Amino acid sequence: MYHNSNPDWLLESSENHTAANRKSRNKETLHKQRQATYERKKEKVRRRIQAAEKKNWTTEKKNMVLGVPKSKDSHKLMSSDEEADEGFISHPYSWESDAWRNIKQSLDKKYQETCSSRSRRLLQKRQIGSVREQEKPKLKEEFSWMFN
Repeated sequence: MYHNSNPDWLLESSENHTAANRKSRNKETLHKQRQATYERKKEKVRRRIQAAEKKNWTTEKKNMVLGVPKSKDSHKLMSSDEEADEGFISHPYSWESDAWRNIKQSLDKKYQETCSSRSRRLLQKRQIGSVREQEKPKLKEEFSWMFN
């Protein structure tokens, strides 16, 4: 196997992804927005996993539901948020089944119930907004119940 002892080839390819390069191309703000969105969705996944583990569901249902947030690209399955004057507006995706929407609402409610009153006050308020049209993600057959 060929091994290049000079690491300069690594620097050349990663140059396009540096903070300085983003700044010079005026993409720093866009990058920050994308990172904030990703972090919010990642936090949503974490909260929903925590809530699902506390639900009094059958082991079968718990495993079915936990398979979604524990999947590799789970943050892509969380509804997108848009900042509003007072909190966020959550836009569910067009491909989501009613079963999946109900489960998400149930998990969010369970998470809030398990929070202390102080933590609940710190949570951003969320409203349900209009449905966002998006192509159905490609997932394993075991997740087909999530789709319309």
